[in-house]
Amino acid sequence: MAPGVELELPPPSALERRVEAAQLVTARYEGTTSVFEGRLSVAPDRLFLVCTDVLGRRAMTVAWDGVRLEVERAPWLPEALPPENVLADIVLLFWPEESIRRGLRGADILATGTSRSVRQGMTEIISITRDADPWAGAATLTNHARRYEIQVQSQAAPR
Repeated sequence: MAPGVELELPPPSALERRVEAAQLVTARYEGTTSVFEGRLSVAPDRLFLVCTDVLGRRAMTVAWDGVRLEVERAPWLPEALPPENVLADIVLLFWPEESIRRGLRGADILATGTSRSVRQGMTEIISITRDADPWAGAATLTNHARRYEIQVQSQAAPR
C-alpha cells in the first residue's frame, strides 16, 4: 500500500454480505489513464474478480478465499497495476472499517460519513471518498504514497 504499510486482507466473509456487482474502473498513474470493466462476486467463502479492458481483453482475474490468493494478469497490464494491490484497494473501498483496521500494519484508518483516510502518523497516505451506498454509486481512492488514483462506479445486482 505504501512504504512501511501493509494490509492483511480480511476474508470475504468480513464484508458481511453477498455481492454481485458490475464496476467501471478508471485508474490514473503518472499521466496515464486506464479504463477497465470489472465483475466482482463476493460470498462468505470466496471473492472472484474479473477485469477486462475497453477492447474486451481480460486484464486480470483474482480469486480469494480468505487463505489462498490466486491471480492471473495479462502481459500487457501495466506493472504499476498489480492485481494484489487492486484487491487491497477494493477492500479499502468497500469492506467495513473495523475489518480493515484489524489488518492494517504501520497505519490506521479513520472513517467519517462518506470518507475514509489511511494515515501513517499524521500523514495521510490514502484518501477515499464514496457515495452513501458505494455499491450503487461512485467511490474514489487516491494513494498519495504511490501517486495513483482509481475511480470506481459500481452497480450491484439486486439481492
